Amino acid sequence: MNGVGKGLTVAWINDYLDLYNYAKAIGDEAWQADILETLRSHDVSIRREEQAAVREQLWRQFDALNLRLLELYARLREADSGESAEELQGQIWALKVERIRLTNRICSSRRESGAKTARRNVRP
Repeated sequence: MNGVGKGLTVAWINDYLDLYNYAKAIGDEAWQADILETLRSHDVSIRREEQAAVREQLWRQFDALNLRLLELYARLREADSGESAEELQGQIWALKVERIRLTNRICSSRRESGAKTARRNVRP
């Protein structure tokens, strides 16, 4: 694990210890037990959170790429010369290829994590 990952793990554990102390202070024993179970399986929980963050970032990239494609299609409709239209079509093709790569990465990350939902509601 690299330094950043180790730092995030320590921060995650500290956050859950703070929650545990709060649950103890308010006398919520069921919540304390739930937090302890989460802490015991912290590797799985942290990995799940990291995978969700990666998927969310991939979806943001996908959305940005689609917006760029829409812009290029609008410019293509307005293009006068064959040369600029050809250049725009080349850019569109490259973005479509990138979109396929992103789609494959999103699908792959879903399989790895066992995610059941197709997509989160992510706004740019």
